[in-house]
Amino acid sequence: MDSNRFDVADFIGKRLDEMAKYPKLWGSAEAFEFQFLQLLEIQAIRDNRTSTENGIRWIQRQYVSFVNSIRPGTPPQPLSFILKDDLAALADILSKFRNHLTGQARDRSSASPQAPKILGLDGVATSHQPPKASKAA
Repeated sequence: MDSNRFDVADFIGKRLDEMAKYPKLWGSAEAFEFQFLQLLEIQAIRDNRTSTENGIRWIQRQYVSFVNSIRPGTPPQPLSFILKDDLAALADILSKFRNHLTGQARDRSSASPQAPKILGLDGVATSHQPPKASKAA
């Protein structure tokens, strides 16, 4: 790669690392949570080969599922509200979510290497079977 070329994936990875390390620099817990998730969504859009909405919705579904797996019975609201602005705990959970996505990316990629790529985290892409188009009546 040209050394003068801006690499979005590299930028997002470094920014997520910085956010996890210094969460207080990024504002309130709510702002931190939404910025972190938005960067993951942008990464999904960058690597998306089907539609922008699929990448964003996939991140959202994975986040809800992940939060429910580590905190069963959690109401459907931002984790920053549930944790009562505990930025350290929020940064830890979001970092674990990022690692969870990276692991899922590896699993999905190896399961179906022929499928279009939809999400790349830390240089790993997942496979995604595009949804079947609905027929208009």
